[in-house]
Amino acid sequence: MLYYMLDDGIIGGGNSAGVDITSDGKNYEVKAVRKTTNKVIEGKFVHNFKLGGTVNVSPVIKDLQELININKTEIPSSKINEYRNTHEFSKIENLYREAASYYFNNHEIIFLDNSTSKTRGNIIFIGRIKPESIYIERVTSGTVKPLIKIE
Repeated sequence: MLYYMLDDGIIGGGNSAGVDITSDGKNYEVKAVRKTTNKVIEGKFVHNFKLGGTVNVSPVIKDLQELININKTEIPSSKINEYRNTHEFSKIENLYREAASYYFNNHEIIFLDNSTSKTRGNIIFIGRIKPESIYIERVTSGTVKPLIKIE
């Protein structure tokens, strides 16, 4: 839809390395997300999306499984929050931040509301993602789902 709204929009393809649309000389990745809060971290966040397949998160998943002493590929956010304030978890989250920051580094991001409410499709955020805004939300479908602080 953004393509049709922009006079100069160019759609990225499968080989565009995270660039979904280009406009006015800027590259953007577009993600459909949901707004949320977190029971342990203050602020407003977006979640419920994946990073692109170029980010290797298997060391992060392995470290989380060892820390939590769980052999499952699904780790809910409630379990993540139990460990969030520990030194061991902070080290793992920093490793994830580094990988995710590299992913977000080359372009701006547009987060679109993907809730089931009347706000679906509204733009929630446009800009660059700072490393300190990146958190681990949960592990599901063989990957780490990010939690991005927007306020």
